[in-house]
Amino acid sequence: MAMPTSVWHEYGFRGNPYSTDPIEVSAAGRELLIGREQELALIGRHLTGGASVVALEGDFGVGKTSLAAVAAFDAAQWSKEGGPLFLAMDTRLSLRPEDTRESFERRVVRAVAHVLVANAGSLKSGGRPLDGVEGVKRWLQAPEAGGWNASLGANVGGVAGGNAGFGKARTPNTSTGFAELGIAEIVDGWLAQLFPNRDSGGVLCFLDNLEELNDSGTALNVMEPLRDPLFKRPGLRWIISGAQGMVRAAYASPKMAGVFLNPIDVRPLPHKLVPQVIFARMKALQDQDDAVAPVSMTAFANLYRSIGQNLRYALNLSERYAFDSDPDELRGISEADRDLRFHESVLREADLVYAAQARDLGAADWKVFDHLLRSKAGSCSPSEYKDFGYAQMPPLLSRVRKLTEAHLVSYQIDEADQRRRTISVTDHGRLAYYRHVNDA
Repeated sequence: MAMPTSVWHEYGFRGNPYSTDPIEVSAAGRELLIGREQELALIGRHLTGGASVVALEGDFGVGKTSLAAVAAFDAAQWSKEGGPLFLAMDTRLSLRPEDTRESFERRVVRAVAHVLVANAGSLKSGGRPLDGVEGVKRWLQAPEAGGWNASLGANVGGVAGGNAGFGKARTPNTSTGFAELGIAEIVDGWLAQLFPNRDSGGVLCFLDNLEELNDSGTALNVMEPLRDPLFKRPGLRWIISGAQGMVRAAYASPKMAGVFLNPIDVRPLPHKLVPQVIFARMKALQDQDDAVAPVSMTAFANLYRSIGQNLRYALNLSERYAFDSDPDELRGISEADRDLRFHESVLREADLVYAAQARDLGAADWKVFDHLLRSKAGSCSPSEYKDFGYAQMPPLLSRVRKLTEAHLVSYQIDEADQRRRTISVTDHGRLAYYRHVNDA
């Protein structure tokens, strides 16, 4: 059976213009980021000022990961103008509740080694050769590399003292000297050579989705032990992002206060800039002169506004529609008719959610929901009850309870800190809102 043609090629594009994958750390990725110059400038000031950690806080799907990628790409260009050297990690890390210092540190050291090996050629050309690159490269490519055990400042596997050491029962496929020294010690040596101080730059590490730690107690238990060995490790710089206030919760202790600056709030992209998001993607991916976007810039911007300004979910709905539609049919009708078809498709999906979950909500419930989406970017704390027009918290919580029962919002209470509560709009809630605003 012959391989089918890519649906995107049938529309006239090389790839998916509605992809929800984060923007890559590249010049091409830089061209796709729209409307974040203020945030980029602030991240840049933090990095050039020597901050160990740059923290980004914002709702799910607002674009924090893509922002971090482009900030890292920009930072990597500074050395070409005589500025500090920044090398961006080629992977995104995440912390799990079960992580220990050792398990996460192993992943970090391995990822940093990949970055330095990948850049060894350009570093050598610039007069910064790294010793032992081939040995580390062979170790990274060997299946047994993943079985090493890491520790800091201890005697492990015959490696005494130092900042870090790795031990293993059997020797990897490298020289004896390399096996005895240990991967972490070599990486630390490289970092010290390349980045003797904070003004020199560093390897930029990405830590995403901090909200996966679930509650502030877990966040502190996991993050605090990482402060000195990773967040303050010479040569490493971090961009950390999360939703639901977890970034702030993660440094809400005296020990972490010396590492984090105030998080940078990443708000939804202004509606007027949203058409440019699709324009930039279509321009980058257009493969045919007669390419047809199944969801136009105008239709996408209207969708974005009608679901409460969530970029990732707007892209996801557009992508799903494109896959389910017939490219030949869409090519044969006008853009206005294509936009109408898209609107009717989303409305049908929204009707199902509305009928099943939201039809019993009253005007007061919708008023709270509307304010949550339009003024709070889809997430807030019930302590902000005055912003909703209430003199006390209980009346707001009664509305939130109905919205939660309808699966339009989630209401989470931090088990470690009962005062920390978060109200967040769900994807079903955004679809129901699309139906609601198009009825208004």
